[in-house]
Amino acid sequence: MITVEIKKPADIAPIDRTSEINWKSFNLQRAITSQVDTATFQLIYNEGKSSAFLVENGDTVFIKEDGVTLFGGRVVRSKEVIKGGLLLGSTITAKDFAYEMDSVLVARRFIDVPLQDVLQEIVDTILPAGFTLETDLVQEAGTIAFNYELPSMVFKQIAKIVNFDWYVDENKVIKFFAKQSVIGLFSLSDTTGNYNFKSLVIQRDIANLKNSITVIGGKFEAIERTDDQVTDGDKTVYILPFFYNAISITLDGVPQIVAVASSPEASDPSTEVIFNNADRTIEFVTLPGSGLTIAVTGQPLLPIIIKVVDPASVSAFGAVFEEKIIDKTIESRDLAIQRAIAEIEVWGSEQNKGSFVTQIPGLNVGDKINIDSVIRDINETVLITRISSKPLTPEKFEHTVTFATSETFGMIEFLQGLLTAQDKAVEINFDEDIETISLLKDTIRVIEDNIVSTINNRTVYEWSPTVAENVALWNFSVWEGTGTVAPYEFQDGTDIDFQDGTEYTFNTSYYFDVL
Repeated sequence: MITVEIKKPADIAPIDRTSEINWKSFNLQRAITSQVDTATFQLIYNEGKSSAFLVENGDTVFIKEDGVTLFGGRVVRSKEVIKGGLLLGSTITAKDFAYEMDSVLVARRFIDVPLQDVLQEIVDTILPAGFTLETDLVQEAGTIAFNYELPSMVFKQIAKIVNFDWYVDENKVIKFFAKQSVIGLFSLSDTTGNYNFKSLVIQRDIANLKNSITVIGGKFEAIERTDDQVTDGDKTVYILPFFYNAISITLDGVPQIVAVASSPEASDPSTEVIFNNADRTIEFVTLPGSGLTIAVTGQPLLPIIIKVVDPASVSAFGAVFEEKIIDKTIESRDLAIQRAIAEIEVWGSEQNKGSFVTQIPGLNVGDKINIDSVIRDINETVLITRISSKPLTPEKFEHTVTFATSETFGMIEFLQGLLTAQDKAVEINFDEDIETISLLKDTIRVIEDNIVSTINNRTVYEWSPTVAENVALWNFSVWEGTGTVAPYEFQDGTDIDFQDGTEYTFNTSYYFDVL
């Protein structure tokens, strides 16, 4: 039995709207990881329904099969059409709750934090309310950063590192699980009869074979070391051998007072050396004499370059197939190694992918199923990556199930990968202040934290002279200013009586309406 329930914001519980669905228009697409599940269908409203009963953008949709929820999400597009006479219809597009999850961006660095804790902190402190995490991931601490990225892309990147998959279910639970750890309801063979036997298609290829992966990450803090150089008596600026986050300096054994360039301490009279990590230099305030030893102690920031090779794959296919991954947000050698190993586990062998059709419910994206076919000479476990469901009758779905032995990419994932690669090549200073600007309905713009704005009152214009209230006298009246009024009010209804040319200071962001 197929059921469609819709909940409007004012509803206490979802309402069954199945009887209004044009079942031939129904299409449900479910996909693993970063792709959003999508449902489209057409409703035919009964004559005389009020506008409050119309399905609108933002309404919540639940789709069930035999009482089991297959989809939960929100309406993102609705198109009303007249079906004939007074009969009104709507074509509805809904996306799963991953669409709502991606309404925010993740811009944060996690230092020496286990990946499961990274996931939990993102869910608890960044995502919109209502999302929870379900995972059995146990990972050692590492360092990773995200450069203003969608949560779905963040989860996908973490999943790649540890060879996991994930999706958002109909209850806003983010399921983050090891690949092929969830066993499907049934498997396939030549005699099981639980799928359309002729529909099973299997494709094998090594077009994307990769058995040697080089990961180029960001920088990591190496073991503390001391490097020496000798002054020449002619210059005050010396180039450091590495980049550092912090250093200490001695000059011929005498500790020096070091300040970071552009910091308030750099202008302190007691400062002896200015440290500029951006230029990888130190500058002595006073010219040191010749032949003195400068000893710089600190943890060098060294580039992460890790190469992992799979000898078994190289031997099996008789060649090395190399690939590089540039991700400057990986700031741990261990995470870089895991990222390379996970990539080889996915792409280091022949790829099998295909599809089949079934009318039996119960399979989900991310499920592991076994295909044991003597006729097709295959006995292999595969991962369900997509399920396309269309009604065979008003009460029964037909499911087209797509599977793969590993992750496969379509055009959407390819384009997402290009965008993510560009982000990962950029290094961002997470200590920088962010200027938050609130856009108003008129020309006033108020910036957070004690920003001063000068606001002028609005001039009132009227026709003058007139033959009636604001009715001009032909060829005699002119449009002229007759005074000023305070043009703004707070959105809570409080009037603002600004004085012309006066400066006003706001301690937070305010929104104003033009009266």
